[in-house]
This record gives sequence, structure tokens and C-alpha cells, in this order.
Amino acid sequence: MQPKYRGWTICVLLVCCGLSLYAQQADPGLRPDQAGCLAPSDGLFGRPGVPLEKNRVCKPVLAGVQRPQLSNDHHDDGATFVSAEPPGARFSTVAAINDEGTVLGSYCDASTCRSFLRRRNGTFVYFDIPGAGGGVFLGALNNAETVTGGICDADYIVCPGFVRDRNGNVTIFDPPDDVFGTQPTGINGRGTITGWYWDANFGSHGFMRDRWGTITEFDLPGSDCQPGFDCTIPTGINEEGTVTGASFDANGYSHGLLRTRHGDTTTFDVPGGTKTASYTLGGGSIASINEDGEVASNYFQPIPGNPFGGNYRGMLRTRHGAFETFDASTSDPCCTWTFSTGINEDGAITGYDNDGYNLFHGFVRSRHGTVTVFDAPGAGAGNFQGTLPMAINPEGIVAGYYRDSNSLPHAFLRIPR
Repeated sequence: MQPKYRGWTICVLLVCCGLSLYAQQADPGLRPDQAGCLAPSDGLFGRPGVPLEKNRVCKPVLAGVQRPQLSNDHHDDGATFVSAEPPGARFSTVAAINDEGTVLGSYCDASTCRSFLRRRNGTFVYFDIPGAGGGVFLGALNNAETVTGGICDADYIVCPGFVRDRNGNVTIFDPPDDVFGTQPTGINGRGTITGWYWDANFGSHGFMRDRWGTITEFDLPGSDCQPGFDCTIPTGINEEGTVTGASFDANGYSHGLLRTRHGDTTTFDVPGGTKTASYTLGGGSIASINEDGEVASNYFQPIPGNPFGGNYRGMLRTRHGAFETFDASTSDPCCTWTFSTGINEDGAITGYDNDGYNLFHGFVRSRHGTVTVFDAPGAGAGNFQGTLPMAINPEGIVAGYYRDSNSLPHAFLRIPR
């Protein structure tokens, strides 16, 4: 593949996966096609060179089923919803929230697209990353308001990672073996960043970058990464420096990943399940980790007779390796898919459910297993519309976005009672 396609590849993959970004003003986020499918993929971020027809997630409403009106029948225990969208924005998305309640997101208004921080008091800080003519792909922020993510230049040729401190100082970086782009996804209080990059064969590999700029690349020892396939996708890091995410085997199947700050790496799978940490239908982190080393993610449970072969279910892995599995809800006519996108220090998990009618509903699951399902005010009722939480902080404040009746995303906060 010629170098000029490098940025185009990373842009397509990131946009299709629903990562928070502002590069696509004309087509924000994922939209279903006429068959009721989202592209990509049966894997995590799609396979370069694989036709889109084979890179779609299909969950059409079953024949003869009438879609109900979206309602707030989900009693939301008195929580308050607050807009986190900048004034004048046409649409906006959220990437992360820190312990202080600062939200990291992206938006587009009538004339431009930018990144923003929304602080707890409701004030906004807007920023751009130099050289990002092709777009900014936000990853994460820490409590010091240091932001990390990826960018592409205007010609979609150079697509490195970046880190921006609270004062606006920006550092651009690449892992040594990066060829087709870098996507940071997590940062802790020490300034250690994790994420992945694409090599010359379009294989994805993990990296860690410390606050002094030293980068360590990694995969699971002995992993057999096939050209053109994902190998390692880190998506979260805690204060101890433990990384979580996904590792892919030679057959392209995903497994949950843990890597300690000392480099000890292991994988995990839910007993009786497959595709642990494989993907999230509406975007967001496939695996997140808190300070106790608890991991929130999802997996696929095969079910005989299920029209889609089974359900995607939420999961919690304790630091001792035990699993708790759950569904955000059950819904007629079939096929509830639950995706966890964030976990806080109390073990509360947030994410969303794609119900049997193709609607997204947000949820919060307490440490004790109680699940509260909610719909953000303004959420639409069409295919793949609804509420999509992306992150949760120690106070239980959920940051996310909803898709309105035009499928445009809008950032919100859910503040618990």
C-alpha cells in the first residue's frame, strides 16, 4: 500500500469504530445501512483489505416485530441529566471523564470542529492540536487534565500520537515500529500512556510511553500475529501501570489482556464464553480497569437457537481472577447485547445495551450487582439511536452521548442522586 493511504486507513478505521473524534463533520459517528448493519466488523476495528460486506455487524429487527416508542420507563432513581455540549454545537461526542468531573470531548459547529474540556463548573476550554488538519482522535485524560490521542495531517499521510498538558503544550510521538498510525487510549496520573500502533503489515501492537517519552512496544509473549489482523489493542491503564485491553490469537479471536508495569502479561476469558473484549457496537472502550485491578468488559455467550448465535454480555473480572457476568436488561423479541465501557474505583460499571429493537439504552451497575437502565432526554428511537455512556468517575457521574432522531450525537452528563 502506498504511503499516501496511511492516514486514510487510520481515519476510516477510527471513524467506523465509533471512537470520539471530530474528523467527520458530514457523517458523525456510526450509522446503519439499509440492512440494519453497522460497519465494521466481526473483529475489533475491522480488517484492512477486507471488503466492507465482510466487515459489518448486523442486528436487524426481526421480521414482523413492531418497534415500540422509546420511553423513560426505565426509572432512573432521581439522577440528573446535564448537557455537556459546547454552546452552538451541531453535535458532540465524549471520550472520557476524570475524577474531578472534567469531560474530554469533540464537537462541530456551523463552521469548525474542535476538541474541548468541560470542567465541573460548566466552563469550556477549547483546543486544537497543531498539524491535525485531518482530524483529532481523542483517547483519554487524567486528573491533571493532560490529554492524549491521535491525529492525522491534512494529507492523511502522517498519523502520530500526541500528549497535551494543562498549559497547552503539545508533544507528538510515534512508537518506533509505527508505520500506519498510532492511537493512544489511556493515561494515568503519572503520565504513562498506553495504546496501539499499526505496523507495516497493518497489524496492531501495544505500547506504553512514560512521562519522559520512553516507549515500550509489546504483544503477548509467543503471540502469532497475522499480517493485516489485530494483534494487541490496549484500551485502559490504572495508577499502578496495569494495562487492559484485548489480545488476538492466530485465528483472529479476541481474549482479555492484562499487562503489569513490570511487563508480565496474561490473557483471560469468561468460562463458557468467546470473543472476550472483542468490540463495542456503539463505540467506547472494550475494556477498562480501576485502581483495584478490576476489569469491566464484555464477551460473547453462544446460545443455541438464538438468531445471532448468542448474546454479548457484560462482565467484571476481579483482581483475583473471578468473573461476574450480567445483562443490562432482557428484551423482546430477542438478543440483548450489553457492552461495558467504564468502571470506577467503587466497582460501578457503566455502558449501554442494544436491545431487541436496535435501540441503545445506558446503564449503571453497582458493585453489588444492581443494574439501573436509563435513557438520556432527547435520545432518538430509530435504528442505532439512543443513549451511549462512555465513562464513569469515582462519584458515579456518567459521561456519554445520545443519538437524536437524526442520529446526531450530543454530549451529556448523568449525575446520580
